[in-house]
Amino acid sequence: LPEVLLKPSVDEELVQHSEAMRQARDAVDEAHERVNEAFADAGLGKGASHSERSKWPIKLDADANRGFVLRSPKRYDEKSLSNVEVSGARGSPESLEVLSYLKAGVFFTNPSLSRACSALERASSAYKKAQKTLTGELVRTAATYAPVFSRAADALAT
Repeated sequence: LPEVLLKPSVDEELVQHSEAMRQARDAVDEAHERVNEAFADAGLGKGASHSERSKWPIKLDADANRGFVLRSPKRYDEKSLSNVEVSGARGSPESLEVLSYLKAGVFFTNPSLSRACSALERASSAYKKAQKTLTGELVRTAATYAPVFSRAADALAT
């Protein structure tokens, strides 16, 4: 079957999965915001102009393996990153896990972001599975109308 995108409002199950995806994406954004606040509190965003300070110093990048990762465009050393204290979703401190150092900056994650990405992946997979099932049912139902349309086309042609 070709890939078909269905609106969540078509089916109650799709609505539930869509809501789970929205909540997981909100959790990803919240984790991103908490890390940026922690970097600002640690003073790692100092020295920038006012317009630069208004931008988020830590970027949220899509990653094929992890869903989302955090990226610092500045190449902070590992010691500076270990001094950043990020409060978790429940207020407990979380550590940052450095994934890689590249020219584009330092890529890292934390437990809150990892959990949110896992939840987003599960919800997205469930949505796609429900959508695929529903699409198959719709195609089978539409196929039952093919003979009717064929006879109608024959009647109109004569």
